[in-house]
Amino acid sequence: MLAHSPSSQAAFIGIRSTFYRISSVFGQGVLVLIAGLVERSSGNIPLSWQVTLGVSALVFAAVSLYHIFFLPRSADDAPRVKADEAANTWKELGASFVTFFTKPGVLLAIFFMLLYRLPEGFLIKMCQPFLVAAADKGGLGLPTDVVGVVYGTFGVIALLAGGIVGGLVASRLGLRKSLWWMAAGMTLPCLTFVYLATFLPQNVVIITIALAVEQFGYGFGFTAYMLYMMYFSEGEFKTSHYAICTAFMALSMMLPGFVAGYIQEAIGYVNFFWMVMACCLATFVVTYWPAEKLIPNMEKSNTMKIRLSLLAFLLAAVSLGAQVRPGIEVLRDRGFAGLKGKKVGLVTNPSGIDRNLRSTIDILAAAPGVELKALFAPEHGVRGDAYAGDKVENASDPQTGVPVYSVYGKYRKPSPEMLQGLDVVVYDIQDVGCRSYTFISTLGLVMRACAEQGIEVMVLDRPNPLGGNKVEGCLVEPGFHSFVSEFRIP
Repeated sequence: MLAHSPSSQAAFIGIRSTFYRISSVFGQGVLVLIAGLVERSSGNIPLSWQVTLGVSALVFAAVSLYHIFFLPRSADDAPRVKADEAANTWKELGASFVTFFTKPGVLLAIFFMLLYRLPEGFLIKMCQPFLVAAADKGGLGLPTDVVGVVYGTFGVIALLAGGIVGGLVASRLGLRKSLWWMAAGMTLPCLTFVYLATFLPQNVVIITIALAVEQFGYGFGFTAYMLYMMYFSEGEFKTSHYAICTAFMALSMMLPGFVAGYIQEAIGYVNFFWMVMACCLATFVVTYWPAEKLIPNMEKSNTMKIRLSLLAFLLAAVSLGAQVRPGIEVLRDRGFAGLKGKKVGLVTNPSGIDRNLRSTIDILAAAPGVELKALFAPEHGVRGDAYAGDKVENASDPQTGVPVYSVYGKYRKPSPEMLQGLDVVVYDIQDVGCRSYTFISTLGLVMRACAEQGIEVMVLDRPNPLGGNKVEGCLVEPGFHSFVSEFRIP
């Protein structure tokens, strides 16, 4: 970027952003596809990933060499601090924090960064659950593929369009004049969810339009937020101050997310979305001070227009691509809350893994503050080394040394002796979405045994491979219950 002239930076940032999104698709899709093809031809899962990641490493090495020896360098690309002055790094880091929190109006600025997006902070956490929830629970009951089209495709297109239009409007009017319009764009379109929750329309076109309107408004209103952070960060430590602003930006979405689910369960979707509309008052309140007291009229110079054009292209790189995370990853990201300081038992098999194919056994065994004291082996064993229907014997896990108790042999329900000394039992097995496997039966018996001993049970969630949006199929008839049909479910 430093090597480009100001007139070409706007065009280049658009190209850069496009290839950034392509790289995300390549990393999450193409590499996995390549690994799958190698696995299919060789039948060796570790080899497939060794080949894929090995080739990726060679590509990275080649690109690194290109960057070192051939990539053009700008005269401005020089260290701000000389090598003999590196000792001042920590001093400058401290100075960047001190100068940020002593800026004039910093408290009001922090309130703006935390509360401007408050309605969207609540809305974004409950949007997709509302779209897929059944009608009797107040949701629209959309299938996953439809959600992917109406929200993940048209919604994202509207979001990007709103960001681009916002950048163009700000470049023409300046932030001070456009801020109120953008605050309205951030808040008023939330009414579309009040409409959807109240009338529960089944017409996909109507739902798509409503979602597109809300997302366009968010993209349009978010432009002011980004510009404000850029403006407030001006000064000697501009980059550091902008980084601190982005921390408050992330916090503004985290705080509502902590309580959104609890509030929705307590008051229902209709009242929840009306509450979101009430939160719009916070957006207008915190908008008043920067709009009327702080932000001067920005100069409509070519430099400012270039900056705003850059912002518009940057906003075009934003997307809401949500990823499904299995429970073990959520647990790890939360610092193993609920397990720290406790003696833990684990019911799992080879399907209990994270997205990097690392076993839940190994993750919990290495988790700080977690004592993995026992493994419980269902059908096929914890490492998948037993054939279907074969009894699993008690053993010791060869990789961790943790004792393994069979719940698919002499005992199918853990005995009090097996559970002795445990504080919590974790269950992490991928089921198939129907009744005809033994794992859900094992879970039921584990829950009963733990209830009898006063031991907590934690089930790590995993996505239903059949979608989980519709429940249908034949139920077990009376007299035909067995360990592969323990419960009256499809």
